[in-house]
Amino acid sequence: MQTNSTYEAQSVSSWITHNIELIAWYALSAIVLYLASLLADQRKTEKNLEQRVIERTQALDEANQELRQEIRTRFATEDELKKSNKRYRALIETAGIPVIVINDNYLIEHWNSACEAVSGYRYEAVLGKDFLRLCIPSEQHESLIWRLNKAAASSTNQENVETKLFTAQQSKRSMLW
Repeated sequence: MQTNSTYEAQSVSSWITHNIELIAWYALSAIVLYLASLLADQRKTEKNLEQRVIERTQALDEANQELRQEIRTRFATEDELKKSNKRYRALIETAGIPVIVINDNYLIEHWNSACEAVSGYRYEAVLGKDFLRLCIPSEQHESLIWRLNKAAASSTNQENVETKLFTAQQSKRSMLW
């Protein structure tokens, strides 16, 4: 006599054999639905990605336009600064009084022809040199630095400072700054 579990196994096996086409159709339908779902997800993802690319491209185009405008503005400003600088240099160069331009470290950035005439130093020889060490006696350094800093801190300070100035020939001349 067959056991109940053996009978059930044969019954299931028999049912599968008789309904194999139906099972295959269900399995194939499930696979097709799964693949269709994957394809729909892929299309949705591609569409979202395409939309993000379009939005990002538009944002980059806008940023690019802003940068182009900024570059045009900077070039125009640079051209104006060059023109202004030429006028400034011409004014300083033709001034009848000595004009010395120094930076925060007291290095000479510009020296006009009137300075050359007074000091005997040529522009090329003094450019980038320490103004204090080159031209001012050491005992007057601290006083001049203090007065220069005071003048730089106040746009209305028009205090005159008198110092000695070493010339290229190592003589001293009195200068009123």
